[in-house]
Amino acid sequence: MSAHTPPPSITPTPLPASATGSTHRGSRVSVHRVRLEHLAVELLRVSGALRLPVPVEALWQHPPQGLWDPQSENFALYPSRPGDDPYAGRWRIATAIANAVSGTAWVNKVHLMGAVPFNEADRQVFARALLVPTPLLSTLSERQKSPERIHNIFQVPLAEAKVRLEELGL
Repeated sequence: MSAHTPPPSITPTPLPASATGSTHRGSRVSVHRVRLEHLAVELLRVSGALRLPVPVEALWQHPPQGLWDPQSENFALYPSRPGDDPYAGRWRIATAIANAVSGTAWVNKVHLMGAVPFNEADRQVFARALLVPTPLLSTLSERQKSPERIHNIFQVPLAEAKVRLEELGL
């Protein structure tokens, strides 16, 4: 490898075709999304939760390195409403984890993001990456990568499964 050749990417997350264009802003946004996804996978790795379906309920109750107080949120107070997606509760937990991790010293320690708290879009990306991590998604066959199958396999709301596949260009 020459001094001018960049090292190969170790990114487990493919960039969608729309992010590989020539616009600088689009590339910067995609790099930010990839960092959020890496952060989600790292959280799953250190907590031993990188398996299907991602056990966000247990992750919330047993945060790695004491990152948050599991008593700070009582998800039983958010009952399902008629017409709710059956996995809406898992989505609420994943977004709560995103809120809890946002801006912590741990985020700085793993050198993936700065100390700036996540904005709403960041929390959504992080929560989707937490529930549908790319390393687990990559183990599926192409036939299994439909929104309906992702919804069932990963136990994620159907709307979020659709957005996740769009984010990844699948």
